[in-house]
Amino acid sequence: TAESLLVPEVVKRLHTRHPALIVSVMTGPSAYLLSQLRVGELDLVVGRMTDSPQIQGLTFEHLYHESMTLVVRNDHPLLAAPLKRESLEQFPLVLPLAGTTIRKFADSLFVQCGIQMPRQRLETLSLTLSRRY
Repeated sequence: TAESLLVPEVVKRLHTRHPALIVSVMTGPSAYLLSQLRVGELDLVVGRMTDSPQIQGLTFEHLYHESMTLVVRNDHPLLAAPLKRESLEQFPLVLPLAGTTIRKFADSLFVQCGIQMPRQRLETLSLTLSRRY
């Protein structure tokens, strides 16, 4: 992700060129960050963007590509046999918050693959919480 890979490298390079520079990083949903950008509270936003009205009137550059990955623990029952789409419906999932860009992408993948969204799920943007669930 941008937060774990791209931003740390950019900050290192900035500090190499400008040793006294103070960099403040704010995280949050794209809609909030873009609203802060529009009112001048942020200088730039790095993250997932969509073709939504939120980015109209702003200049942006595509920096990286991401893939969506299904992750399970080593002893998870889904690993016992070749994965079938309907098998995913039987287990709780951890998903990004509804309404976020990444969640819209995930929802779209579920529809494209004909997978029903499991009723039992945890919706969060917290990587720490996701790993502990």
